[in-house]
Amino acid sequence: MTASKPVKFGLLFSTQLPEVPGSAAELWKEILDEAQHAEDVGFYSVHLPEHHMREDGYLPQPMVAAAAIAQRTRSVFVGPTVMVAPLRHPVHLAEEAAMVDVLSDGRLILGLGIGNFQPEFDLFGLPMEHQGALFDEVLGLLLRFWDGSPVHHEGRFFNFDGQIVRPLPVQQPRPPIWIGGMSKPGVRRAARFGLPLILDPLHPIEHLRTWVDLYREECAQLGNRPEVILIRYGWIGDADSLEHVWWPHLRQTMWTYLRDIPRLRTDVDPRIAACQQIDDLRLDWVKPDRFLIGTEEEVLATARRWAERLDCDHVIVKLQGSTGPWGSSLSDTVEAWGRAVARPLLASDPDTIEPDDRGITT
Repeated sequence: MTASKPVKFGLLFSTQLPEVPGSAAELWKEILDEAQHAEDVGFYSVHLPEHHMREDGYLPQPMVAAAAIAQRTRSVFVGPTVMVAPLRHPVHLAEEAAMVDVLSDGRLILGLGIGNFQPEFDLFGLPMEHQGALFDEVLGLLLRFWDGSPVHHEGRFFNFDGQIVRPLPVQQPRPPIWIGGMSKPGVRRAARFGLPLILDPLHPIEHLRTWVDLYREECAQLGNRPEVILIRYGWIGDADSLEHVWWPHLRQTMWTYLRDIPRLRTDVDPRIAACQQIDDLRLDWVKPDRFLIGTEEEVLATARRWAERLDCDHVIVKLQGSTGPWGSSLSDTVEAWGRAVARPLLASDPDTIEPDDRGITT
């Protein structure tokens, strides 16, 4: 990556809740306010997660939230970073995503993944062992629905006999679609579809580099243009606030993933994989190659170095941990991040970027 290559910066919201009556409404007011704030201070995009049946209230319907954010903002792109595509009927997915694109006047980014949590597939009565094939069929149908023509399809999971789906998205030929990958098959899937690859926030940078190399090799062989999106957890603050204010929340988040996704433990640092309880996790083990944290200068330098290492087009930061609302500390950090990181990495003022230059994948 050349030093002059602009890197777009996005903000991924955490939607988990403390067990306090009325906290859901308070948290979502904060998220809507901070989405508008992120737009004002220079972020290119804001993003949402998806999970189901979580006691902490993890967001199960990101399209509903994306539509709300679209109405509070004017230019920032919005969408899930990843939505679990195999859990969705392709018609519902096409309709909901198109409606968000319409309501936002062409600002949807749709991140999709195959899912990694067995109880979610059980909830919807779907076989997780077929998640890859189901994802491929849903995505293939989504692309066909959005070309506007009647769809004739006889597949493994779905059949259509000339049906059409409306409305169509504002962005043509379609909104950007990103694919999350936490394995070699996932990376190859993104390359095969010719779509941007989303890298998870949990693996070390050098681990991700091997996946990026594979993705670029596969794209080159298939004649597809590679595009890489990196997600990282981050915060701006001094060492004391990071250790005692921010890290306890992120430790809970990281422990939840290590507990619920067994295969993840085999891919991480042996010290982390060997942890038996949350208190075993240490910040100094994960800070150097997973977190964008520190002073404004430290965060900017690390973000630039990692973006160059992976030749990223887009970096997305997740500031909150698995609790909320965060109040002024989140607002202050969003402000600092936009001023000190997002705008410098973009290398130009987002307000001057024409729509066709904002990275829409065609």
